[in-house]
Amino acid sequence: LLLTILYGLTGSLYSQTDVYLDIRHLMGANSFAYNTSTSNNQGDIFQFTRMEYYISDITLTYDGGKDTTLEDLYILMKAEQVITPNFLGSFNINTLESVKLGIGVDTPANHSDPSTYPFNHPLSFKAPSMHWGWNPGYRFIAIEGKSGVSLNQKFELHGLGDGNYYQIRIPTTATGDTSIKTIEINADYARVLHNISVKSGVVAHG
Repeated sequence: LLLTILYGLTGSLYSQTDVYLDIRHLMGANSFAYNTSTSNNQGDIFQFTRMEYYISDITLTYDGGKDTTLEDLYILMKAEQVITPNFLGSFNINTLESVKLGIGVDTPANHSDPSTYPFNHPLSFKAPSMHWGWNPGYRFIAIEGKSGVSLNQKFELHGLGDGNYYQIRIPTTATGDTSIKTIEINADYARVLHNISVKSGVVAHG
């Protein structure tokens, strides 16, 4: 009986799976690149010079509807960075079914003080800044670039405020084996300005 219990504990110990999130930064069918012209569904030509956003409150759904929410995990995603996948943690997961991502910084962390975090923490001070002040909180997403036929117009869209925090659930499996699983998501930034006219430039913070 003792050997059986020890065997069960050993099996449980080694059933942990390291889970990673790999967001692939794209512009249509191509890899993302700044100062590369593309257009939205309205035919507006534009180029990005900044594309940053926060991901928080990640929830993994697996093995027949089990949920695990990853609290206090924040990712500052920068589209220009080619980085290794983000480590989410180790879990007892056999089959991943979906992942839910919060775009922005969840409340009350949105109203926290950046100075209270270590310098390398996603919610610490950044340059250029991702923080708008205590009341509105963080910039959930910061999109900037040039637009117009001659690319001489400026657009700047910063999404902030608790009301703009939203979550999206993406049905997905994960590549890998029983020890490592990677969630792979394609992010097509050419579609960010869908139905948003930028041909004459636009600046909006809110």
